[in-house]
Amino acid sequence: MFQRRYQVTAPEGLHARPAAQLVQLWALCPFAVSLTRIDKTVNAKSILQVLSLGAQRGDQLVVTYDTDDWVQVAACEKDLEEFIDIIPG
Repeated sequence: MFQRRYQVTAPEGLHARPAAQLVQLWALCPFAVSLTRIDKTVNAKSILQVLSLGAQRGDQLVVTYDTDDWVQVAACEKDLEEFIDIIPG
């Protein structure tokens, strides 16, 4: 299992369009992906659940990838930078 911290960079936060695009990217991952904001964790492959987080620009998120294959995680992350950035650390 891998976890990464991200910061929302989309100007409108994770509202309809950016949330839908993130969900589409994560839906291609062959393993479970969850998204956490503060103390709420949701299925990152569900548009309704991602929208329920109410994530705004600047919010920090934790993405949990349910796999031990770092290569697959990197493939799932390659197009995320339009909406969220990895927080180093």
